[in-house]
Amino acid sequence: MGLFQLASTLFKTALAEQKCRRASRRYRHGRRMLFEVLEPRLLLSGNLFVGSQVAGISEFTASGATVSASLVPGLDSFGGVAVSGADVFAPNYNPSNNTYSIGEYTSSGATVNATLITGLDAPDSIAISGSDIFVTNFEATATYNIAEYTTSGATVNTALVTGLEAPAGLTVSGSDIFVTDNSAGTIGEYTTSGATVNASLVTGLDAPYGIAVSGSDIFVAQLDTGSAYTGSISEYTTSGATVNAALVTGLNEPDGIAISGSDIFVVNFGTDSVGEYTTSGATVNASLVTRLNGPESIAVSGSGTTGTAPTITGVSMQPISGTNNWQMFISGNNFGSQSPYYGDSPYLSIVDPGVVAAANTGDAVVANVTSWTNTQIVISGLSGAYGSNGW
Repeated sequence: MGLFQLASTLFKTALAEQKCRRASRRYRHGRRMLFEVLEPRLLLSGNLFVGSQVAGISEFTASGATVSASLVPGLDSFGGVAVSGADVFAPNYNPSNNTYSIGEYTSSGATVNATLITGLDAPDSIAISGSDIFVTNFEATATYNIAEYTTSGATVNTALVTGLEAPAGLTVSGSDIFVTDNSAGTIGEYTTSGATVNASLVTGLDAPYGIAVSGSDIFVAQLDTGSAYTGSISEYTTSGATVNAALVTGLNEPDGIAISGSDIFVVNFGTDSVGEYTTSGATVNASLVTRLNGPESIAVSGSGTTGTAPTITGVSMQPISGTNNWQMFISGNNFGSQSPYYGDSPYLSIVDPGVVAAANTGDAVVANVTSWTNTQIVISGLSGAYGSNGW
């Protein structure tokens, strides 16, 4: 399964079914309609949530389409971002009072509790397992620990794991916590109850950052030896054996990393982008998401925004009473809800040219999404200057 489209073909079919002569009028007036209607999206592998120091949290589909470039704006979430069910969790720094916290937000960007967990001192990486949040936190002794809280904000253990030097990435797999130490160049393994399994499970790394586990394999993003910019993704087993130290190469300051199925998504801080690769090292799209602003962390939602494909059951056209304009009615199910009524939703996309100059007059053509519900989308097109030209 994947994307399915209903674009110009559907539009032309709708015109024919309604015996609408707009196309002939268009050609008679020399107008160029560039109007594609729908591109439904079935989100199979979850959405990407990217945290940065500048843009806060942004959301994208697994195919790279923008859901929201500023899902949670004004958030200094460079340290990490984690998704649990329909909620997004991220550390945040408030410069006005020099405090740190972990906030909770819905996957649609609404604030649940911006200060769910307080009293932290420079929290960085964050991971969620079940109803527990694990976060690296700076201590007064100039070392880091791993603290544990519940997703409702209750404290479990503020010093679950202590004595870390410079943790940069954190992930939980089953009953084990895996953490990269950027300064020591290691991956350490601990239980979710705080016991040390192997503090030096993997050694000899060069500035490791993001880490993710898939099955019995660990994937870690790190800088190349002696380089301040170029980097790679390395693969190890959860018992510490090297599988491929150069699984993916040619990255630019790789940082956060996440896995969904057989795909690896990695943040490139140096190029403000997200790249996609397979867990076997093949390149899917090295520039899946671009034009980010200081991205440093990434998480993938477990089941996507919706598990049900949008279904279109009908398209109809009718004139708007008292005007020379038309409306298009698209009926069906699972369209989602988009408010205000413009741009893309996580479910469907209106490919709207915005303003298109008419070929023979320079008049503007504007297609406006005037209503969007789960079962119907209404587009009021051919507005503005069209009324003055016989439409």
